[in-house]
Amino acid sequence: IRIVRDIKVIRVMRVIRVMRVIKVMRAMRVITSVLSSPISPEGN
Repeated sequence: IRIVRDIKVIRVMRVIRVMRVIKVMRAMRVITSVLSSPISPEGN
């Protein structure tokens, strides 16, 4: 029973970590696009 529970916990932790990494990657992409684009988005 303990082993199964540990495996489930490890799986959940892995999923949470992946979701966090995806969020960070998306945030970095948005920040880089905002920084690379001109200050006024209407100027495009």
